[in-house]
Amino acid sequence: MCLERFFEDLQAEFEEICWRDRPERLRAENVLRLRNQTKSCESALVRHDLTAEELDRRLVNLKNLESGLSERIEIYVHVSDKKNAWEHALELDRIRGEIAELRRRTASYARIREFEVARLQGLREEITSLLAARSS
Repeated sequence: MCLERFFEDLQAEFEEICWRDRPERLRAENVLRLRNQTKSCESALVRHDLTAEELDRRLVNLKNLESGLSERIEIYVHVSDKKNAWEHALELDRIRGEIAELRRRTASYARIREFEVARLQGLREEITSLLAARSS
């Protein structure tokens, strides 16, 4: 059993030495590396999509709140309730700031997503070309 294991290890070492720099092996290693990068890129896209959905949800909620506050402010101004009108106007200003920040973040995530999509496409094209070269 030990002698058999020794010969298996020796064979593996010999194959490693003989095949290390072979183009087929290098190509296979590159394909494996690119596939791992593809999986990583796909995971990043899923995370970006989930984040974008959450940002969109928050943006919709804030826009609804903004609309409601605007209407209330008009009512308070109409009935001459300056104190509540002022408090709601400050809250409206804060919400509009949050909306602006969310829009900036959404745009940033969209740019990052576009980069990841382009990167994923490039990786897939590179894998395809390596596999085509292997076939030739």
